[in-house]
Amino acid sequence: MRHTIIATLKEIKDNENRVGLSPHGVAELKRFGHRIIVQKGAGVGAGFSDENYLEAGAEIMEDSSEIVDVADIVVKVKEPLPQEYPLLERMAGKTLYTYFHLSAADKALTEALVKHRISAVAYEMISGEPPFHSGDLHSQIMSQKPKKVDGVPALVNNALLKGLS
Repeated sequence: MRHTIIATLKEIKDNENRVGLSPHGVAELKRFGHRIIVQKGAGVGAGFSDENYLEAGAEIMEDSSEIVDVADIVVKVKEPLPQEYPLLERMAGKTLYTYFHLSAADKALTEALVKHRISAVAYEMISGEPPFHSGDLHSQIMSQKPKKVDGVPALVNNALLKGLS
C-alpha cells in the first residue's frame, strides 16, 4: 500500500514566518504512515529547526521544484506568489492546501489552478470538526498548537487528517 507524500514549503512572502506543518503535525501524519517532506529552513521563522522536523520523522529537502515533483499534497500558509507559479505546472493533478483568498488574488493564480487541475483546499473555507480515528486526537493536536504560528499547523493537521481518513 502506497501512503501519501505530504510536503511543506518555505514561505517566500515578505515577513511571513508561519509554516504549513509543525513538527507535531509531522509526527501525527507519520503515525498514520505518510511520508513527510519539509523544505530546508521552512520552520525557522516559526521557531522550528530542521532538526525538530527530522526528530518528528520528516525528510528535509532543499529544492522546492524537486519537493513538488514527488509530493502528492503540498501544504503552505499563503497563496502562491507569481514567482511560485512555475511550481503550479509541476503540481498538475495534485492537492495544495493554503489560504487562497481567490476573490482578491491575481486572476492568473486561479487560471493556473484550473489549467493544471490542482485540487485547491482553501483554509478559509474549512469549518467544523473533522472525524478522527482516535477520540482524543483532536484534543492532542489542539493542545500542541504552537503559539508562534497563529494556529495554522493545527488547522492544517485537522484538514489533512480529515481528508486522509
